[in-house]
Amino acid sequence: MKKILVPVIICISALLNQSQAQQVPDIKTNHITIRRNDTVYTFYTYNRSKKIVPKRDKYYYWYKTQQIIYTHGGYSGQVLDGDYTEFYPNKNLKAKGSFKKGLKTGIWHSWNPNGEFIQITTWKSGEKNGESFEYDSTGHLTSKSMYSNGQLHGPSTTYSSKGVEKTIIYKNGQLVPEKAPKDSSVKKIQ
Repeated sequence: MKKILVPVIICISALLNQSQAQQVPDIKTNHITIRRNDTVYTFYTYNRSKKIVPKRDKYYYWYKTQQIIYTHGGYSGQVLDGDYTEFYPNKNLKAKGSFKKGLKTGIWHSWNPNGEFIQITTWKSGEKNGESFEYDSTGHLTSKSMYSNGQLHGPSTTYSSKGVEKTIIYKNGQLVPEKAPKDSSVKKIQ
């Protein structure tokens, strides 16, 4: 009897130790995958007891009745919160980024069906904030811009197959006028 009881006790204690070491899943978010019009979406929704108070000037992304919806200044469903991935029917990536309490945050990538970049943009609290790159259908860079608080701020450069085409400067969303070059041949008359 002792020969059987000792191995049974060892097995039971090993199983108990293993079950205690397993990670408890995060119950603060819900993982959802939906298929709609041959596109697959995988994302998480906010599942915390603290309610989100929407700001009027922000666009919120939320989920309800098998749809992802975005609205200005409000929501009426489960707001997206966490990693977001979207796939084309051919299983290529379409878009990838993150949400925090319904607002885009971090670096967002989007691709065309052939796997070439369309756009790479940095977001903070639902507004473009940082570098933004746009590409043509073959994946060549066509523009690079800087944003701050959702507005163009800094250099904005367009490119062609020959290289840099033009750079203009923005400040708080307004185009900064180019300064006229000084002509040294013109003298001031007093």
